[in-house]
Amino acid sequence: MRWLWVLGVLVLAGCIAPGPAAPEGKVLLKANYPIVKIDNVAIESVYETVLSPGEHTVTVVYHTYRWDYHCRFRWQAEPDQRYEINNSENIHPLTLYRWVRANGLWAIRYDPLDPELCEKQPIETK
Repeated sequence: MRWLWVLGVLVLAGCIAPGPAAPEGKVLLKANYPIVKIDNVAIESVYETVLSPGEHTVTVVYHTYRWDYHCRFRWQAEPDQRYEINNSENIHPLTLYRWVRANGLWAIRYDPLDPELCEKQPIETK
């Protein structure tokens, strides 16, 4: 019975892929919602991008049923770090975190940063 449990754990561990690391000397930014501006330059919506270290301003659109919230973050990105923007059910719709892998199965979010501005706008229809 113990071997069956060990086999189950190994199969489960094989199904979980670790998240990508930041390229050497660069910064990896991931978001659960579309990133639409980087350093005040409009871009085609992306969910992941590589940045150079330094100060950055990023705008992410948080979609709800009735509204779009355009949330702007400004922070000092450190080299070889991974950052993540997601909805953590905080006071603001989105929060930026520094994302660090704890082990093969878990990651920890550090240094939460609230947006400097979240503008509520009607949903854009296409």
